[in-house]
Amino acid sequence: MKKSSPSLKRLSVIIGALGLVALIAGLVSAGQANLKEVASLLQVAGAIILGIGIVGLIIDARQQILGFSQTRQARYGANAVILTLSFVGVVVLLNYVAYRHPLRADLTANKNFSISDQTRKIISGLKDDIQITAFYSATNPMRQEASDLLDTYKVEGKGKIKVEIVDPIREPARAQQMQITSDGTTIFARGDRQKTVSNNQEQDFTNALLSLTQETQPKIYFLQGHGELDPDSFDQRLGLSNLKQMMTQENYEVAKLQLLESKQVPADARAVVIAGPEKPLLPEERTALKDYLDKRKGRLLVMLRAQTQTGLESLLSGYGLTVGNDLVVDPTRHFWNDVAAPAVTEYRFHPITEKMKSATFFPAVRSVRFTASPPEGVSGVELAQSSPQSWAETNLKELTKVRQDAQDSPGPVSLAVAVTITHKDAANKDKAAEGADKKAPESRLVVVGNHLFASNAFIKLGNGDFFLNSLAWLAEEENLISIRAKTPEQNQIELTNQQTSLIYNLTVYLVPLLMLLLGAFVWWKRR
Repeated sequence: MKKSSPSLKRLSVIIGALGLVALIAGLVSAGQANLKEVASLLQVAGAIILGIGIVGLIIDARQQILGFSQTRQARYGANAVILTLSFVGVVVLLNYVAYRHPLRADLTANKNFSISDQTRKIISGLKDDIQITAFYSATNPMRQEASDLLDTYKVEGKGKIKVEIVDPIREPARAQQMQITSDGTTIFARGDRQKTVSNNQEQDFTNALLSLTQETQPKIYFLQGHGELDPDSFDQRLGLSNLKQMMTQENYEVAKLQLLESKQVPADARAVVIAGPEKPLLPEERTALKDYLDKRKGRLLVMLRAQTQTGLESLLSGYGLTVGNDLVVDPTRHFWNDVAAPAVTEYRFHPITEKMKSATFFPAVRSVRFTASPPEGVSGVELAQSSPQSWAETNLKELTKVRQDAQDSPGPVSLAVAVTITHKDAANKDKAAEGADKKAPESRLVVVGNHLFASNAFIKLGNGDFFLNSLAWLAEEENLISIRAKTPEQNQIELTNQQTSLIYNLTVYLVPLLMLLLGAFVWWKRR
């Protein structure tokens, strides 16, 4: 048998060693952000050089390999090697396909690892690239959670969103350059515009995207001066501070309006909210609101109090709405034990309620109905209704003896209505000036027979989606009409003292005793 050439073998070993060193150097330096390109080059070059060395060794030992291959042991060994290499190849191929075409599935009960419809809608509407740079140190316990969430944004962005995770401890110069002062800070950038987020929740990330993509900030006015709920108040029943925070997060600007001072709705108002006045509006105020709707394509969100005449009833009747002097009672679907707080779980089809699946609660709500014969140019949808077993109670003086009488309207009872008012005269002028395809100008109106559903005590029980969707429809911010990101839930089991004692006795005494008895029985049988 011909001996192998010492020079070829020695050269192959040297080449393979050099390739191995280059490959290891590339893997070690891959973690350095400023050496990523060099690391990739070393890895590729190292793998090629190592492969050349291995091929050289195989060529050098070809005679020994051919001689050994004739034996039975060699054939069995070759089969084992082929099967092993085939298995490794399949695994590598599957990983490559999974890397190129990632498939994700959220198997949690509450879909905690899935982004909301609103986030998907905002991401799908991106026109410019978004660069997200998250500064999380390796020891930050929130790093993995933020990384997973940002990866989801990147996948949904389909090339529009680029994500980079930076360790501010290992790269202090980078952190100083972007003025990062605390670990766990994320920078969203669109061109020259930036938004800094110090939390790692989906709602914070989505709001950052929203603020970067919206060119203007819609301004929403809250009417004041008649005992309305205050957007700056922290009172649980009479304050709207939680609602104001939610609106600010969705890039709305919140302001207050005194119609007696301004005489008219400001020109920069995207919508006006009337949150439960307890005193009647003066005639000049009602005239200003009517002019806003009829002459300026106004947008109103009216929330009424039960057993309270506001002066708005006659204004609303001109748009096909009937506001009842009653109190809706629902004995089958209500909030906790309060039959006067109907819970709505089914909605009429409308952009406001299209995506809604959770319940909305309306404590102390009066009926609001849309007429079957509305005025010309007016159309409406009854958004929310109580159950068929409910009724509109009209005997408001004896609420301690609530029962359905003949004069009470049976359920289902309408609790909220969305109205569209098309201005045909203005539409004809616009069409003549700019073409027949121009959309007719319209006013929009949402009326709810209750004001407490938006208060601090109830807004976070699912009512927030109904209010914010209504506001988005009024303001024509359709990308905001969806279901908001869920806040993380803390699932835990509350045990009584008896249950705690039972679990303790089972785990500390009973289970060990059973294992001891079982062991003694086995020993006795084998003795």
